[in-house]
Amino acid sequence: MALIGRILKENVFAEDGQLLLVKGVRLDSNHLRYLEQRNVVLTPEYLENVQEETVRKQQYLVTEEKVKSLFHLVADAKLPPLLEFHHTFYPLFHQYVKNSRFLYEVHELEGTDEYTYRHSINVGILTGIIAKLIGLKTECIEIFALAGFFHDLGKLKIPRAILLKDGGLSQDEFAEIRNHPRYGYEMLKALTDDAPILDGALYHHERMDGSGYPYGKFGMQTPEVAQIVAVADVFDAISSNRSYKGKKTIFQAGIVLESEMYKQKLNPRYVIPFLKYLSESFIGHRVIFEDGRNGKVVLCYPDEPLRPLVMLEGECCDLRKNRDLFILDILDTV
Repeated sequence: MALIGRILKENVFAEDGQLLLVKGVRLDSNHLRYLEQRNVVLTPEYLENVQEETVRKQQYLVTEEKVKSLFHLVADAKLPPLLEFHHTFYPLFHQYVKNSRFLYEVHELEGTDEYTYRHSINVGILTGIIAKLIGLKTECIEIFALAGFFHDLGKLKIPRAILLKDGGLSQDEFAEIRNHPRYGYEMLKALTDDAPILDGALYHHERMDGSGYPYGKFGMQTPEVAQIVAVADVFDAISSNRSYKGKKTIFQAGIVLESEMYKQKLNPRYVIPFLKYLSESFIGHRVIFEDGRNGKVVLCYPDEPLRPLVMLEGECCDLRKNRDLFILDILDTV
C-alpha cells in the first residue's frame, strides 16, 4: 500500500498513549520512518480515501459558483429565499467543520477574482468552527455559521471600483466602505428576522476597545455572534489573496490574531480556542523559519500555541524559550 502523500483521517498514537501524528497530516518519508521507529503500522482505517480531498475541493468550487449566482441576484434586488442559501452553504460547511484540512485546502486555492465569494464561504465555515470550539449547541453553531457567511453582504452595494482599488482610498471612499455593515443589515432584514444573522452583518467590525464601527461599541456591548465573526473575518482576510494585497501564511495570520487580541480589539474567549485549534493542525508538519532553516512540529503548548516544540536539526527546540526564532510558513500541506 503506497503511503507517501496520503492524508491521515485519524490521530496516530503509540502504545503508551503518546500522540505521534495528528489527523490531517499528509504523510512523507520522514513520517513513515518515525512510525517505523515506534513500531506503529498504519492500517487503511487511518487513511483518508485518495478521492476525498479532490471531492471536497470540487465541492468548494461548485459552492463558490452557486454563491456567486445568488449574490448577483441579491445585488439586483432579486432576493432568493433563505432556504436557497441553506442548500448552497450547509453541505460544504458540514464537510469542513469536522476536518482541519479546510485551513490548508482553501489556502491552496489560487486567484483573486473570486475573493468576495470565497471570503463569505470561508468566514462562514470559520465562524462555525469557533462556535463549535467554545461548546455552543448544534443549532447555534449552524446559525452562527450562516451569520458568518452573510457578514459582508452589504459590500454588494459598494462599487467594485472602490472594493478593488489598488492603492489608498479617498476619505469619501473609505466612508462608503464603512457603510457596508449597515447596508448588509438592511438587505438581510428583507431576507430573515434571525437576530444572529442580522447582528453578524451589523456589528462584525466593532472592536472590544471601542475602536470599531459603525457604532464604536465596547466589550460585551457587541453580540457574541459578531465577536466570533470578527475573529473569522480577520483571519481569512489576512490569509487570502486579494487583488490589491497578497496573502500571508496561515501561521502569520495566527500571529496577527494574537496581536489583535493583546491590543484588546478581539475577544480572547474566541481567539484562544481558535489559535489552539490552529496550532494542533501544525503537529507533524514541517515548518520553515525566517532564517531559512526548517524543522517538524512535534508538540504545541496551550499557553503559547504559536510557539511550539520543533525538531530542528536533530534536536528539540522549544520556541517558548528561543524567542529569537520565528516560524514563517508550513511546508508540507500540499
